Amino acid sequence: MSEATRIVPAGVPHAGVLSALQTQCFDDAWSPSSIAEVLVSPGAFALLAVQGDAVPVGFAVARVAGDESELLSLGVVASQRRKGIAKMLLASVIERAVAARSRALFLEVAESNDAARLLYGARGFTAVGRRPDYYRRPNAVPIAALTLRLLLSSRSAP
Repeated sequence: MSEATRIVPAGVPHAGVLSALQTQCFDDAWSPSSIAEVLVSPGAFALLAVQGDAVPVGFAVARVAGDESELLSLGVVASQRRKGIAKMLLASVIERAVAARSRALFLEVAESNDAARLLYGARGFTAVGRRPDYYRRPNAVPIAALTLRLLLSSRSAP
């Protein structure tokens, strides 16, 4: 059984850790400087999922802008997937969005990412748009992104 996982806030000093986690999760990871640039923008925040002595196993980067929030990136390292960590991170992002009085939380997900789409669908996200050929990976067929939205106005913090 895995150690207890905690969700903790992260900031610019954690940009390298966030970038390293994203590199383990995605082909098109952001550099530490790109993550730092996002985190210094108004309303941006990051969360880390940590185990044991603060071993990072997952992350989320999001931002609040006016009455909307956006989940920019969420990932869990392969060895820790299917253990509820992404669900915990998503719940924490939703909680922050609700606390900031956001009316909706948006995100984009690869149309082919069935596991993520199931996670988001289970929380009530619905598709509100599609961006053809949004993800372009080297030597791979472009993949469309779905824009998903979760209405928050009638929700209380999870």
